Amino acid sequence: MNKRTLAYAAAFLAAFAGTFWYHYSTRPDVAPNGMPQSAAAPSAISPAEKRPSPGPAENSPAASTADAQSADAQGGGTESVADSPQPVAADKGAARDDDTVPELPPGDFRISGRVLTRDGAAVQGAKVTARASHLFEDGRKRAIPRGVRPLQATSGYDGAYAFDNLPNGEYQVVTEATKSHTRALIQVRAGVDFADLVVSGHRQITVQGRVTTAAGEPVARARLRASVADAREVTSGKDGQYTFRVMLPDNMTALPVRVAHVAYDDRDVQLELDKANTSDVFRLDIVMQSKEDVGIARLSGTVKTTDREPVAEQRIGLSSPKLRQSYQTVTHADGTYTIYGVEPGDDYMLSVNASGPYRDYFQEDINIPRGGRTLDIELEERPTGTLRGTMVNTFGSAVPNFSLVLQTRERSYYNQQVIGNGSGRFEIESAPAGELVLKTKSSPYYTIEGIRLEAGADEDVTVVLDNGYDEIRGRVVDEDGMAVAGARISLNWFHDENGIRTTARRSTVADAQGYFKLTQLGPGTHRLIVNADGYLPAQRNHDVATEGSDLIVELSSR
Repeated sequence: MNKRTLAYAAAFLAAFAGTFWYHYSTRPDVAPNGMPQSAAAPSAISPAEKRPSPGPAENSPAASTADAQSADAQGGGTESVADSPQPVAADKGAARDDDTVPELPPGDFRISGRVLTRDGAAVQGAKVTARASHLFEDGRKRAIPRGVRPLQATSGYDGAYAFDNLPNGEYQVVTEATKSHTRALIQVRAGVDFADLVVSGHRQITVQGRVTTAAGEPVARARLRASVADAREVTSGKDGQYTFRVMLPDNMTALPVRVAHVAYDDRDVQLELDKANTSDVFRLDIVMQSKEDVGIARLSGTVKTTDREPVAEQRIGLSSPKLRQSYQTVTHADGTYTIYGVEPGDDYMLSVNASGPYRDYFQEDINIPRGGRTLDIELEERPTGTLRGTMVNTFGSAVPNFSLVLQTRERSYYNQQVIGNGSGRFEIESAPAGELVLKTKSSPYYTIEGIRLEAGADEDVTVVLDNGYDEIRGRVVDEDGMAVAGARISLNWFHDENGIRTTARRSTVADAQGYFKLTQLGPGTHRLIVNADGYLPAQRNHDVATEGSDLIVELSSR
């Protein structure tokens, strides 16, 4: 090799080394030592730093109200709650070539929690995703950008995760299923810091059997699918035999399976999972009934008002619990409707999810014979009034930007979002007259009863919520003072004023050391209920003002 060749080689290596150094020293996701920043251990923070933010309304102790189940919010971790390390923060989703993908508008709220097993052990490295279900701003709903990318976070070594700078609203928070754990999902409100996700272990089972007619003849090409996430459809063979494998939560006791075939009536069957079956191989034989034997029917009719005027675009539902069949249709411009291909039965329920100024309609125990039948429906107008009010805490301070759902006591599909403005005020024009209920569909769960609105009336009510800066920090132990990991904690609060009764419920679970925490509580007595496998339930009333935030709950063995 001559000197000129050596010089060219040296220049090439020098240029390559410089490019490599520049690329990695300027990457924002790489620490100075070359380690990805997401892999660095989270730094500890003080309990004071973890105190829930009061949110955008700084003058009100109620401002941290944007709290948030399917489950219930559950709790835990591997360290004392007060000393929990900083969770791995969320990013804005995976990097994409298209920088025009919309993101959520920035806000002042946070959602945080931990990913735990049913035994209270922390799950490190769990992928957590948050998607906005509803956004609120100054007493009204706020549009969610179409195609907005979900927020993503990864749990730290103590299972902790967090989503920061969120706009006010309700969010669906879900973990990604892995080979070792199931998917877990909760619905929470922005501002909640006990949004814990409890995952279960997996159990793989094999299901095999034979699909036949009532005469015992094999049914080929029947399609079977288990009603669980990620289940694949399988098809029976010429001899009617089939086999499939499926992953289940280890606490699942029954597996629903749907069977379909073009020439036979669909079947929904349940496979009981016998825990004594240690082989994890189960047999499920299925008998199909020919559609010719079943017969088909038709239901038709007209939907009109009490003045005999046709009502168009009304959603009609028909269902049979016994046959596990359901059908839907919409009325035409002349109010007529027809549902084809109905399986004859005698326990059908027909419902009309009425739009406009009409009451919802329900009729049960409908017999539909093989020849079909006609059923006309008459819709009544719904009397209305105006409902307005203020959401406050027990001190009388406004709870701003809080959302509830208005429902009726009578059987109805009516669901109206009620959103307070910055002063906690709300107003619903044309609210249905009668007994009304206000609820939440995310944690913390509220039920407000005792509201009655007369037709044509204008009613102003005060809705009292369990909202403030108090918190309960506790530990669950047995008679020997040993931690009870995975204990299930429910915290209930009751308030009755001027005939309006409010019930609030929060839930969490104890971590591996038995610790738990519930925050953003208002003043007054809360009822704590603790359950754990192998122990007797425990209940106690606790008032933070007189007894402090810390407590020990002792469980007795069964």
